[in-house]
Amino acid sequence: MSSPIKVDDSNPSIGFFGSWVLGGSTHEYNGTTHGALTNGSGFNFNFTGVSVSVVATVAITPAGGLTDVVTFNLDDLEAVIVAAPQTGAAIYNYNYFTSPTTLENGNHQLVVTGIRIGGPDISGFWFDYLEYFPGAVSTTRAPAPSSETSVTISSVRSESASNDPLLPTTAISPPTTASSVVLSPSSTAPKTIPGSSSSSTTNTSSAALAATAQNSTSVGSLPSSTAASSSSSSTIPSPNALDGNQRSANNNRHIIPAIVVSVCAFAVLVAGALWFLHYKKRRAYSAALADHAAPRLDGDAQGQSCVFPDSHS
Repeated sequence: MSSPIKVDDSNPSIGFFGSWVLGGSTHEYNGTTHGALTNGSGFNFNFTGVSVSVVATVAITPAGGLTDVVTFNLDDLEAVIVAAPQTGAAIYNYNYFTSPTTLENGNHQLVVTGIRIGGPDISGFWFDYLEYFPGAVSTTRAPAPSSETSVTISSVRSESASNDPLLPTTAISPPTTASSVVLSPSSTAPKTIPGSSSSSTTNTSSAALAATAQNSTSVGSLPSSTAASSSSSSTIPSPNALDGNQRSANNNRHIIPAIVVSVCAFAVLVAGALWFLHYKKRRAYSAALADHAAPRLDGDAQGQSCVFPDSHS
């Protein structure tokens, strides 16, 4: 059994009801107590453990008076009624109550109520502290899980998707596994899936599956509804292939605009070069025409003369 736990009267986990007054001395636990003033005053305490005790101070019995009487109700057990002893001096650390039997290790509730307390001719009930045992902690370990894995395959079913041209027949090969495989097909007769005229069910016998499942478990190609026609099959791409395709698509999305821009820039450069050559040719042609026309103009100017009639002839 583990060590007991003390709970002082000032601990907020204790729920007081009725009329109480604070007290205390150096002889009491933590130097504090709670004194009940009227009949019906009490407290309740919830705990998890196997035993509980209530410790209080017994006050001096008045001359010709009576001692206090307190009831203790623990869970559904029979109530215990305790009358304090008569005394001419205070009795500290007096054990009023201890649970009569060892409780089951779990949650419990204790309710303490004063039925004859207070008054000038009655010694009061001065509650000091509680003490309970939380119970032993179980050290039993849970059983380790079995290292063998059992897989039961009842049937292998395939459905052709002839009604949907976008969904080809798919052949899936699961990865190999080192675990033991127990194969117990539910039936050997083929099944037809309702609502699909082209669906077919392939059941593999236990002997054949047991022979092929020693090192690996595989699902073969699935036959189509027509024996003469061969069904198309598609292989599920691996995540790495999907990532590669996605990266390739992203690269193409960036490369194509760059190519378009480069082609446009090259076309602009070619057009500019052609325009520049055409401009130079026209300049040269204009200059040649000007050079060719200049001598003729000079010759005409030199060869022309004015003939005036001789007025004297």
